[in-house]
Amino acid sequence: MSSMYILIGINIIIMVVLILAASYVLKHRHMNYNEAENEIQKINDTELFAFLGKEFGPYIKLLKDHKVVAASYYFHITGMKERMKNAGKDALKSLASLGTMRFTTVEMPTPLLLADDGLHIFELDAEGGVNKHFLLEPSRLENATLSHFVYDKSPKVLGDCARYYMINVPCNGFEYELILCAVAYPTSQIFMFYSKRRKMMCYAAGKRFLKELGDLYPNLRT
Repeated sequence: MSSMYILIGINIIIMVVLILAASYVLKHRHMNYNEAENEIQKINDTELFAFLGKEFGPYIKLLKDHKVVAASYYFHITGMKERMKNAGKDALKSLASLGTMRFTTVEMPTPLLLADDGLHIFELDAEGGVNKHFLLEPSRLENATLSHFVYDKSPKVLGDCARYYMINVPCNGFEYELILCAVAYPTSQIFMFYSKRRKMMCYAAGKRFLKELGDLYPNLRT
């Protein structure tokens, strides 16, 4: 009988901890623009570059001798067609396992590094390794255009800090579209569990990226 009461007590404690954790996440997950603007004023360059080194370290190492001045992430919008395609792939994988496993496609971030030789774009595989590495050279960026991008389905976790920009880069007869967010974060699923401090660092990194991009290429100033 005593062991049963102990188990009940443990379950109650676990439930309380989970409720408190969920309440904390819900309370602190949404960003506030005025608060974020004040907080990033307290972040110095040493702290910011230390943060970038941790967040983008594996990709910075790939550039070897090139100087990286800023880093951010490509803002990927998953449309209905792509979601249905992924759902179909997941269903086929589940069928192949005779229903013993359930598969769900995970959104992967796309790191961006602004360096002295242009803008590097890294496409990652499901394990987080680099699948493809693209470079937009300065000559292309000098002929690119930047415009404000209106997106009415912005992740709630960004609060009112979400500012979006689209860069159109001429590439061999067509235009490459690159969407940026003022907050440099990997994915909303990951970002919502970041601490407040880490979210502020992401915001500072995103704003620094846009500033450095505009300084290097005046045609891309926000």
